[in-house]
Amino acid sequence: PHSETYNCSLPVTVTLKDGTKVSKASTTLITPLATDDKSSVLLCSPVTGRTHQIRRHLRDLGHPIIGDSRYGDSKANRAFRTAHNFTCMGLHCLSIALPPSEGVPPIVAPVDHWHEPLAGLRCWEEAGAKDERLHLEKVDYKGGSIGRRSD
Repeated sequence: PHSETYNCSLPVTVTLKDGTKVSKASTTLITPLATDDKSSVLLCSPVTGRTHQIRRHLRDLGHPIIGDSRYGDSKANRAFRTAHNFTCMGLHCLSIALPPSEGVPPIVAPVDHWHEPLAGLRCWEEAGAKDERLHLEKVDYKGGSIGRRSD
């Protein structure tokens, strides 16, 4: 069980092939898993599929993604990278699923590359207690990756 889910329906500006800029409706569902005084771990589910939608929505809400050089906060990125040796963008597609009618189970992608730099951060540990998918590690079976618990 997660905390309350928020519906972010801010429009996203897109550029058409002819160069015209138009505002398009976009919706992202955002569920905070954990937060502390400086950072949060969020579960974001895009309802629409606009380019950089999650990144833009979080920036527009005043909560840019750590490590995002385009939409993020360069000062916060530098401080987090220095403090935690976190050298990637803090955005990860945790799972993806086809419509239930397809009969294909969701694909879950482990975040094992985050465990070491984020170990000890209270909000990361708290989020892991709420969503066990954050504890998965990569397993390779003949070229295909699935997840298994790392502990």
